[in-house]
Amino acid sequence: MGILVLSGSVRAVNKSSIASVCLNVALEEKATAADYYNQALAEFYYGNNAGAMEKINKAIELNPDYADALSYRGYFHHLAKNYDKAIVDYLAADKLKHNVNGYYIASSYAKAGKKEEAFKWLEVSLTIAENKAQLSAIMNDPDLESLKGEAKWKEIVSKDWYTPYEKIIMEGNAKTAQKDLPGALEQWNKAIALDKSKDD
Repeated sequence: MGILVLSGSVRAVNKSSIASVCLNVALEEKATAADYYNQALAEFYYGNNAGAMEKINKAIELNPDYADALSYRGYFHHLAKNYDKAIVDYLAADKLKHNVNGYYIASSYAKAGKKEEAFKWLEVSLTIAENKAQLSAIMNDPDLESLKGEAKWKEIVSKDWYTPYEKIIMEGNAKTAQKDLPGALEQWNKAIALDKSKDD
């Protein structure tokens, strides 16, 4: 045991606790934006949303162009029902890393009651090859419930957005979710064969 003086009071504490506090303070002084980003994800994972927001804000303070940190801060805002703030962060991240958040931007616009913008971003999320949203996720997302009675919704969910390659990849992913690894590998091998045939 050691002795720690806090505001005039003396407390007995474990020496490893003192070392831990000192180490955290030292690390905090040298932490990078990536360090704070990783700490934010850990805080979020353990259910400390306030701590996650604090850490992600520090990451963005150190690196205002940190697209992934902006994306997560947008997500944290969305969870807190601060949809306008979520949209601002998602759009800032999207400028830095194209279509990293198309689906999430649509979701926040829908929750904010801005249907036209929500539909625009749903189409973006289904059109751009990088990070393309899955239609099944869109159809089952309760955040998009306000859009489901609209004619544009029917147009979006009935359109074939995916290439044959993407469809096979999604079938493999679905097999993985069903814990059917042999089935998933079979689908992914088909996708590889299809992709190679395009190169020939």
